[in-house]
Amino acid sequence: MPLHHVWGTIDAKPGLFDTVIIDEASQAGIEALVLLGLAKRVIVVGDNMQNSPEAVGVLEDDIQSLINEHLGDFVARNLYHVATSLFDHAERVFGNMVSLREHFRCVPDIIRFSNDLCYSDAPLVPLRQVRPDSLEPLKRQFVETGYCEGNADRIINRPEAEALVAALLKCHKDPAYADKTFGVITLQGHAQAELIDEMLAKAIEPHERHERKIRCGASATFQGDQRDVMFLSMVMAPNRNSTSLTTLPAQRRYNVAMSRARDQVWLFHSVATSDLGPRCLRRRLIGYFNAPNRELPIDLLELRESLTRLVSNSPRELGDQPVPFDSWFEVDVALELLNRNYRIRPQYKVASKRIDLVIEGLEARLAVECDGEFWHGPEQYDADAYRQSQLERAGWVFVRIRESGFYANRTAAMAEVIKACSDLGIRPVHEESETETEPESFSEELPSSAKENGKGLEDSEEANGQDASSDDPFAAYDPTLAYPDPREAPAAQIKAALREIIKRDGPLTRFSVYRLYAQGSPFVQRVGNTMRAALNRHIAALLRTGEIEQLDEFGDGSNEGVVLRLSGCTVVKERPAGKRNLTEIPPSELIAVIQQILASSGKRMDDEQVCHQVLFHYKFYSLTQVRKRHLRRVLATMRQTQQSTMF
Repeated sequence: MPLHHVWGTIDAKPGLFDTVIIDEASQAGIEALVLLGLAKRVIVVGDNMQNSPEAVGVLEDDIQSLINEHLGDFVARNLYHVATSLFDHAERVFGNMVSLREHFRCVPDIIRFSNDLCYSDAPLVPLRQVRPDSLEPLKRQFVETGYCEGNADRIINRPEAEALVAALLKCHKDPAYADKTFGVITLQGHAQAELIDEMLAKAIEPHERHERKIRCGASATFQGDQRDVMFLSMVMAPNRNSTSLTTLPAQRRYNVAMSRARDQVWLFHSVATSDLGPRCLRRRLIGYFNAPNRELPIDLLELRESLTRLVSNSPRELGDQPVPFDSWFEVDVALELLNRNYRIRPQYKVASKRIDLVIEGLEARLAVECDGEFWHGPEQYDADAYRQSQLERAGWVFVRIRESGFYANRTAAMAEVIKACSDLGIRPVHEESETETEPESFSEELPSSAKENGKGLEDSEEANGQDASSDDPFAAYDPTLAYPDPREAPAAQIKAALREIIKRDGPLTRFSVYRLYAQGSPFVQRVGNTMRAALNRHIAALLRTGEIEQLDEFGDGSNEGVVLRLSGCTVVKERPAGKRNLTEIPPSELIAVIQQILASSGKRMDDEQVCHQVLFHYKFYSLTQVRKRHLRRVLATMRQTQQSTMF
């Protein structure tokens, strides 16, 4: 029950209860200290990185006068303040804190912001995993026309509120959100939440609001609560001067706001990162939505080659298996998956538990447990089953392989694993490639404007990657070039090969340079970490001598955004796709095409329509998840550049 109900319910006396549990103690103020007198034992639950009590209208001088008058030489007397929580006192006095790190609410891309901001020393471990049919975790909308009215807690940004409400109403009608609950958090003041609430009350029927559990408020309103989808309004706009948000209370507010959503968070903002200080939380949040820090996959070729050598040359004794595998049985299963070109992570740590093997796709993961009669022993089965049941509650899908069945018939044993991968939408890495080797149905995704103009695949001059002219990118590739081994050949030869690639097909991304070098060299089967490091050394030498130029067009150093060209050559060169994947087309070239599309359309287009028009321009056939993510990244970069130029 809430604290104010306690005194009307019980006859308060010392030690009344054996145990009192105080939840959300980080929001409980000094008045909650009296609860300690009711208990023989107390359990205090809270988080010192979440919102503290708000002492609205209480003067600091009045509180300090009362402390001086009544507490005298009392230990830590300055902590007995209205803004200090019961959790703060418990942390100081009790000391024996138990840290709960398993996180069941948010999908990984959402909770990673809070981990980076508040829990970097002991990060929360997200147990919920993204499935192929899940909502995109992070959505951002910049409101160019946003402006602020009012002051302090009564500040509002009407255009931002209207944009948020429009997006929420669109989600409300979208079948993809049919069973989702909604919440709205305003990151500054309370008036913006009241304005949005009024607008939603006019647009959505009361019973529908109840079903959606729609609620609007500041971050503290949702502490201890959650929704499937949260909509955040930053409120601040360029017409209002503001100081950088760097304080601990601000970090707590942003932490709570970003950790209330289970599946998806929308951010609406009217300020660009260029308007904000380098350490401002607003800038950090916008930047996170632009490029959340995703983990890089393990290099499959290097791992496969390493394990193959070890299997051939090492004694198969328990304890001699390569790190981090628990047994040679796990190594054999891993090699079966690697030979099928699946991306794996051995001994994958989740909370305090480990999964033998995890197969990773673009949107999902599968847990594989290797039950080895010799390696693990029958006494391990019960513990494994209990661990699996815990992780299944968090959404993990498991497949178990018995050692006896595996060695009796490897193909049959692996068939169950492959089927489970297929069910989850996990594909081998080579099938995640952007290149379509078979023509797909183009009519289903043909942009409406193309249909209106009577254009279709049959009217195209060429299908993507087929019958490309010699002027198209990568079309002049000659497999007889035999580029030298970048690990051993003389530097002059390697630099000459790189210079030729960049001269022939530049401007091109660093990823494209890697790919073309690998295709033209009999010494490079695949560009892993070692090969990339060797090639990067020689690219850096060409940059130092001024023979080539480089531009980081995404601003994050990614291989898809770093573009190389010969010095003095054209910065942006519009061409057919040729033999390039969509992600190999320089962002600046895509931006030029997008600007032409928007200028010639004569009407407003949303991001989905723009993406389809770009595909049609380059004669690609389907908007895959990889392409969609890349194009949205390009659109975000384009808008950020426009904002910087504007201001």
